[in-house]
Amino acid sequence: MASNSTEAHNFYYRGVDHGIAKRYCGCSLSYDGRDAYSYSTIVAKVIPTKHCRKNQISTSDRSSGLTLVSYFSMSSTTGRHISLLTGASPFPVIRVPMERGSKELTPCDLRDNFLETLEGYMDGFNKRETRDRFVYLMQERMKIITLAPDEWAKPLRDMRFGKFEKIDITKAAEELKARNRKEASKRAAETKALFAKYVKDRHGADYCEFVHALINGWYDSKKYPFTNEERRMLQRKLDKNAAYIWTEGDTVVTSRGVRVGVDQAKVLLKAWAAGKDMRGLKIGNYTIVSYTGNTIKIGCHDIPRENMIALYEALIGKPFPEKQEAVPE
Repeated sequence: MASNSTEAHNFYYRGVDHGIAKRYCGCSLSYDGRDAYSYSTIVAKVIPTKHCRKNQISTSDRSSGLTLVSYFSMSSTTGRHISLLTGASPFPVIRVPMERGSKELTPCDLRDNFLETLEGYMDGFNKRETRDRFVYLMQERMKIITLAPDEWAKPLRDMRFGKFEKIDITKAAEELKARNRKEASKRAAETKALFAKYVKDRHGADYCEFVHALINGWYDSKKYPFTNEERRMLQRKLDKNAAYIWTEGDTVVTSRGVRVGVDQAKVLLKAWAAGKDMRGLKIGNYTIVSYTGNTIKIGCHDIPRENMIALYEALIGKPFPEKQEAVPE
């Protein structure tokens, strides 16, 4: 059974890319094309940018889409789903008000949600926490106006936003920015220390188990018993655009839901270690596109080189040979 973490990645690389729907098939996080759901509530939607050609959003072009994610967590479980969708997004993420129970998000829904939420925050503007939320959502609204096509931007220019725009938030915005910088610096230092702790002497099967435990909260790893907070911190260090790989029995699995047999993978890995030109070769239903110094591109999946080396050492059972010449794309 796939995990919610896997489905968060699949939302972008299957749902958004290929218009696939996967609703409530063993996971409480699901998707239908460009809409992602926690149970039956929409919590994320990918929309095009104003520069997207013919509304063709693609994960291979980060500038083609924007991920609108719920600003409200709604519940502890839904909050985790939102966190997974945010972390997996290959597009810029914008947090917006969404309502529990809503099954869709239209431009007019978005406008009304912003108006209602900002109105509520304006009433409590004397409290710093409320003021911070007001400032944050006003900034997120402006991102949509700046980056999104007119279909989404125009409703957010509604004249009813005028009274919010008259409020001078310059000082509050600077204070919020300073606090965010301080908190980000603290998180970065904590994550760096935690990452160093787990990365030490990690190679081969250990690396594969590391990414397996890191990406899948349901996986019970004895070697890497991450807490939820540790997992969130470490996941920020991962390349959002990469697909990570590990083994499950006789199957090699990627963080984006692709599964191929170990025997097929061994053939590929041995050819790669021998320095053979693999471009155009198939593994399962996927074609090897390129392999540069740091990345192997198989289909639309970019796999980090160090992860491939670890898989080689885990499956072949010996150290990876000296570095091969990178084959140009």
